[in-house]
Order: sequence, then structure tokens, then C-alpha cells
Amino acid sequence: MTEMMGACTPALQQEPFARHLRNGILHHLRRRLRQVEGFLNQLRDCINRVCAVAEFQNQSRGGIQIMHAILFGFVDDVAIVGLLDIEPIDMFRLFLHDLGGFSSVGSVRMLCQPILVRLLEMPDRVLVLTPLKDAADCLEGYCARLSTLTYPHHRISLGFLESDSVDETWAELNRHAEDLKRRFRSVTLWRKDFGYRIPAGIHRGAESIQMERRAVLAKSRNHLLFHALDDEDWVLWLDVDVIEYPPDLIERLLAAGRDIVHAHCVLDFGGPTHDRNAWRDRGRVHLDDLRRTADLVELDAVGGTVLFIRADLHRDGLIFPPFPYGLANSAAREGRGEIETEGLGLMARDMGHRCWGMPNLEVRHGRW
Repeated sequence: MTEMMGACTPALQQEPFARHLRNGILHHLRRRLRQVEGFLNQLRDCINRVCAVAEFQNQSRGGIQIMHAILFGFVDDVAIVGLLDIEPIDMFRLFLHDLGGFSSVGSVRMLCQPILVRLLEMPDRVLVLTPLKDAADCLEGYCARLSTLTYPHHRISLGFLESDSVDETWAELNRHAEDLKRRFRSVTLWRKDFGYRIPAGIHRGAESIQMERRAVLAKSRNHLLFHALDDEDWVLWLDVDVIEYPPDLIERLLAAGRDIVHAHCVLDFGGPTHDRNAWRDRGRVHLDDLRRTADLVELDAVGGTVLFIRADLHRDGLIFPPFPYGLANSAAREGRGEIETEGLGLMARDMGHRCWGMPNLEVRHGRW
């Protein structure tokens, strides 16, 4: 009996490890496929353009057909080796080098050069993150607005975390996700309940519940961040109840050239600041006070309605504190630390980074 138990124990121990290894490999393959998918879409578009140029330049029809076959053969190769840790752009450089002596295709190497140039200029990857709670009525408009963004959709990933809803938020999110997956680079959904409900008869903006409410929101943001962040260059925190923003929102945030940028959230364009978690001078100055000073102003704290952060700052440890942070920080309001997005602003400062606001880049929030 002892020998039998001894023989079985290693197998029992190995089974969870094998399952863990298999799951890890599958996750790796899915991640690489997402990375390659956008590259292939861009490459296919470029190939069609190159062949159109070749035809315009009176290349022989046979030569164009050969070139088309070779280039799409390369696409198939990328789809295969994309599962490995080989960057498609490096493969394409080698492909162009090897193609140089292929006499039957003529000037194909020269015509391929625009593909390389265009791919080298591929824009940064952006991850849009949105925590959700009782947001079923907001999701249709939210998804429609995402589709109006002019930033290349194959470079945008989407991540959602739903928690503590009593309406049909989760079902609505899953319904919209199928369409979003066809439009964007990737879409991921998670659920986690924190067991928090706003007391009956209390408005969600009431001062008396803000510490507890925002501590839960900070945890929600952090859980979503740790689940969703993959290989993206930037994270755009976008609240579901921001009901209007310019189609070139991401381009304008990128053009600011800063690591942490907060757009100006209002209820009416030109009106008072709505997201008053973005401030400086210990909460005495908000973005509506700074409209006429500059298009880009320094802040001590930020809000989360539309917040743009370089992803590496999150990887370096920048989070949303679910507890009062920064009691000793000179930028904190007197006698208190800061929580959630305001705490993130102070934490960024302690890490050697600065927060910035764009008082003239206005986005409109729905009324509660």
C-alpha cells in the first residue's frame, strides 16, 4: 500500500503543474495572436496599395501576381511565427533583404519599402479601461462614442470590470462586447463584487460616503488594471458616463507630450469644472480657474473621468490608493491624505512624475 501511494503521489503533484503550464502557454499564444492581428491588418492594406501602384506603373500582370503571392505568403508566415517571440517587423526587414535578388519580380523590393516605412510608424497601443456599476443604461452610448474615435482602432484595446450592479450591466456589456471585438484590437471583461452599496436615500456625491465609496472605486480600478494591462503603451481611463468628447481625443492627449494628462470634465461646455478631483494648490484651484492661462497646466491631483497615463508608470507601481495617501506630502490638503485618483496624483509626485491638465480640452459628463 505504501509503495502504491508513493507511486501515485508524483502524478497527483504533477497534474496541477501541467494544467498551469498548459494555461500559461494558451495565454501566451492568445496574447501573441492579438499582437499580430493588428500588424496583419495593416500589412494586408499596404500590400493591396503596393500592388495597385505596381499596376499603375505598368508592371507586367504576371509580375504583379507573383509579387502579390509572395507578399501574402509572407502574411501567412507572420501568422504562424507570430505565436513565437519573433517580432513581425523584424521578419519583414529580413524578408525585404532576402527579396533583393529575386529577379523575376523586378522592382518588388523597392515597392515594398513603403510598407516598412508605414509599419515603423505604427502608432502607440492604447488600453481604454472602464470600471462599471449599474451602468446598463449608459453602455449603448458609450460603445457608440468609442466607435467615433479617429485613433486607429486596431491599436486600441478595451478592458471592463463590472462590480456590485443590481441592474443588467453584465448582460448588456456581454451583448455589446461581440461588436466591439470586431472593431478593436481586443476586448476583455471581468467581474468582481466588493459588497458595497450606497445607502438608501443618499446621493452618490454626498461627502459623508466619499471615503468608503472611493476606496471601493480605487480597488475596482486597480483590479481592472492588473487584469487588463498587457503590452500597451498608454492607459486611457474613461468613465462610462462621459457622454461627449472629441473624436480625436486620444490624438490630442498624446500630443500633450506628458506622462499623466487629465482632460477637463464639465457638465456644459464652457461651464464650471465637474470633476473637481483634479486640482492644485491644495484643492483651491481647478481647471475652470485655468482656462485662460495655457492649454497645458500642472496639477497636483487628477480625476478619473478622462485620465491618460503612460502604461510604464503603472508597471512601475503607480496605482489608485484605496486608503488616505500622502499625509506627509506638501501638495496634500491640510490634515488629510488623498484617496483614489487624487492619491494617484500625489503618488506620482513621490515617484518623480508630474500631473498635467488640459483646461481647454473639454469633455462632457452626464448629469447624475
